[in-house]
Amino acid sequence: MSAMMAAAIAAVACGATKAPVDARTSARAIIEDALAAKGGKAKLASLKAIRLTAAGTTSIGAQHLPVEVVRVLVFPDKLRIDATVTPPSAPRVVVSAAISGETGWQRSPDPKTHEGVSVDVTGSNLQTLKFERWREPEQILLKASDPAAILALAPDETIAGQACSVVKLQSPFGKVDVSLYIDKSTKLIRRMSYSDGIHTDNDDFADYRVVDGVRFAYRRTTHGGGRSTVFEVKTLEVDPEIDLTIFDKPAAN
Repeated sequence: MSAMMAAAIAAVACGATKAPVDARTSARAIIEDALAAKGGKAKLASLKAIRLTAAGTTSIGAQHLPVEVVRVLVFPDKLRIDATVTPPSAPRVVVSAAISGETGWQRSPDPKTHEGVSVDVTGSNLQTLKFERWREPEQILLKASDPAAILALAPDETIAGQACSVVKLQSPFGKVDVSLYIDKSTKLIRRMSYSDGIHTDNDDFADYRVVDGVRFAYRRTTHGGGRSTVFEVKTLEVDPEIDLTIFDKPAAN
């Protein structure tokens, strides 16, 4: 399916082709208010890098495992995620993934040798990494504020007892829809939901704190596909010095 066809189908599904002008204007007004509450468009656009560490629990069915995450972004096109899971009575497992420009890689333990194995990420998995980079919560409002962005209003919803405006943002990744739930009181993102029409995942954000003039959520919950992960941000650095070699594919052991 061409990008043009996907855009047309997404617009119809969101009701964008029939939305009156004032509805589209309201969607953009909501995004502009959210940008101001976040720290301002100019401030967000000036960010060069973010590094955060977080700890929490990931749950798959009845199993609950401690997890630590390090997430490093260098704008506009570099992302690395390192996740360390500690199963009970078993060695810890470290899984890393990174994307820089148009190339990506992943490193995880070999099931037999338990040694780290690095592989190139291609095809649909590379698209998944690109989408992860594109939907970065500290930059998604900039994507939505682009004059070329296709926005549509959805019915208001209540998240964790807070009334939220809902703005749908068409992504550049085929038929993946992104919905931003903006708290009517604080104007901050309460939830980001993304769906390919079959599976839906939700990222919830709470406990916003100001770091270098920008509001960041220090509590983050991801749920969908039978999994749920709850993180508490432990450290968050704005524009730290980043060794760009961390985005290079690691050599084999």
